[in-house]
Amino acid sequence: MTPPLLEVCGVSKQFGGLHVLRGVNLSIGAGELRCIIGPNGCGKTTLFNIITGAFSPTAGTVRFRGEDITGRAPHAISRLGIARKFQVPGIYPTLAVAENVEIALLSRRGIAGPWSLLRAGTRVAARLHGLLARFDLSLQAVRGAGTLPHGQKQWLEIAMLIGTDAQILLLDEPTAGMSATETSATVELIRHLQHEHGIAALVIEHDMNFVRRLACPVVVMLRGSVLFEGGYAEVQAHPEVREAYLGHSARMTPGG
Repeated sequence: MTPPLLEVCGVSKQFGGLHVLRGVNLSIGAGELRCIIGPNGCGKTTLFNIITGAFSPTAGTVRFRGEDITGRAPHAISRLGIARKFQVPGIYPTLAVAENVEIALLSRRGIAGPWSLLRAGTRVAARLHGLLARFDLSLQAVRGAGTLPHGQKQWLEIAMLIGTDAQILLLDEPTAGMSATETSATVELIRHLQHEHGIAALVIEHDMNFVRRLACPVVVMLRGSVLFEGGYAEVQAHPEVREAYLGHSARMTPGG
């Protein structure tokens, strides 16, 4: 059998006497989507930090395409094809939009040194134009990235991640601060990346309307563990999940 693209096996993390993660198991296949939800402080961001090498786990392993990558340096994990987006857009605000994407394209594996850059020039230019068009940024290409509206900054960073040839995106609240229209466009964008390019995505999100519309399996975390995994309707109806959200059923309904 083909191993999952990404597999988290029994991962725990302690900071002194504080248990942040407790035996987390999670897997995602190539081209699949997963949403992770849970109250603040349940360990979602720490999990991303361990997957991307920012933290080493106290116990457990992380595997990518069947290979143990636990504890590797962040840059080495990124080079494998695991790309992370933080809540605050990680762009170069003083550079033009096109220059931001070009930097990402030139950071890909196999492009190193002046001769490689020259050989890759035509391919990079074609890919650059394609990404700008796909993310609706063509008309903003020469504009300073720092002057973009918030939603377009978020899309620019995702375009940069795609430019690195990422195979899986780790998206931490990608719609934070977005309007309803921008959120809807982000759902369509993630779906396009999945269906047209086979890119997987693991998404931390609090906006349950976004989670519902993404229509993918949902992982519910509570106090450092996976409480439940299932479809949106199953999560919405699960009594322990509703209790975990303090009994505020409105938070588990579209638009709540």
